[in-house]
This record gives sequence, C-alpha cells and structure tokens, in this order.
Amino acid sequence: MEKYKIVVFAIITGITVMYLFSNLTQKEELEQPITEEETYHQHESDIANEYVETKLPAIDDTKLIVHTIDNNLPGTYAQHPELNMIAEIELSNIPAHDALFQLTQLLNHEEPTVRIAAVEYISEMNHPSALTQLTELLVDDEPKIRIMAIDALAQQTNVDFAIYIESMLFDVNKDVRIAALKALAEYESDQSIYALSGLLSDTDDDIRLNAVNALGEIGGEQADNYLSQLITDPNEMIRESVLAILDEAAY
Repeated sequence: MEKYKIVVFAIITGITVMYLFSNLTQKEELEQPITEEETYHQHESDIANEYVETKLPAIDDTKLIVHTIDNNLPGTYAQHPELNMIAEIELSNIPAHDALFQLTQLLNHEEPTVRIAAVEYISEMNHPSALTQLTELLVDDEPKIRIMAIDALAQQTNVDFAIYIESMLFDVNKDVRIAALKALAEYESDQSIYALSGLLSDTDDDIRLNAVNALGEIGGEQADNYLSQLITDPNEMIRESVLAILDEAAY
C-alpha cells in the first residue's frame, strides 16, 4: 500500500513539474522583444490598410502621387481619377508654374468634365502663362470651356485680350457669342462699342437684344448713337430696351 502511494505521488509530481515548465517556456516566448525588422513589416502592413496609393500617368513621365482613403469615390470622381489629381494640386503648396504644368497636361483630355475642372483652376491662377493657355482654349470643342476662357480673360484689365474675345462674337454657338459680347462690355472701350454695334443687325434677335443691353451698360454718347437707330425696330423687346436705356441716359 505504501508503495502504491509513493508511485501515485511521483506521477502527480511529474505532471506538476511538466505543467510549470510548459507555462514558463510560453511566457519567455511572449516576453521576447520584437525585432526591428518585424516592427518595419508591421508598420508597412498598417499603412497598406489605411491608404491606397494611385500613380497617375502624365506627359514627359511626370508623376503625381495621389493618396485617397477610399477608392469608392462618388460620381465622376470614381470615373475620372484626374479630378482627384486636380483637387490635390489645388490643396498643395507647389509653385504656380509647377501647378500650371500639371494642369496643362489635362487640357487635351478626351473627357470634357476633366478639361472643365482644369480650366476652372487655371482661370483662377495669377500667372502670365495661364493667360496664354486661356487664349488657346477659345478654340476648344466644348462650348462651356470656351465660355469659361472668355469669362476669365474678361477679368483681366489688359485691353489687349479684348481682340481675342472679339473674335468669339461670331462663334457657331449662341451661348458663346452672348458670353463674348457681355465680356466685351466689361472693357468699356471705343473698340468694344464698335464691335458690339455690328451685332445690332444680327439675324438672331437674342444676340441683338444682348448687344443692346451690353451697349447700354457701357453707355456714353457713342453707344447711345448706335442705340438710337433702333427706336423704330420691328422687335418690340428691342424697342423697349433701347427706349429705357436712352431715357435713363437722358437723366
């Protein structure tokens, strides 16, 4: 009986020692320091989960890296990542020359939405080269882009740009023509008055009416002389507009 107790005690003692040894080994493994290499790979994994990196191709192998939190961008941003690129340029602090270089590459993009976004930002840039780009956009296939270029040029105080806008008075698109004549009124020059007077006999009454209002906005004796020729115009709206302008000028 005593031998049996001794054997049982030995077995229990052996199991206890093995259990304690196993726990001690696991604890030592858990307490081992993480190596620098493991830390680096873990850091890379965290970054990969947080950001998505997209490289957009550009002319002359120029690359602009854009970081976004999610690729599931709404609407046109998902369809045209170039819009995200433009937003990144606008928010960045890069020099105007470099920003213009990046944006210029998008002016020949096949999608009008992208070109329009690029033009909108270029028109806000106070850079001599930006004005050159705007004059070249006056022949863009998209009427809205031509209108944006006209409006941007009209904001310049330099009358030398008026000649570019004047050429748009005979554009194939009516909205572009109206934008051009309104822009010319901003210059309030004798040349603008002369150019606008030629539209008073246009075949499109909408163009004629807008030309009347543009001349009325400029005002002055020369503009009034052209308008006075329309007092008996067959179009009632044009007659009323002319009379209202001349009556106001008389006071």
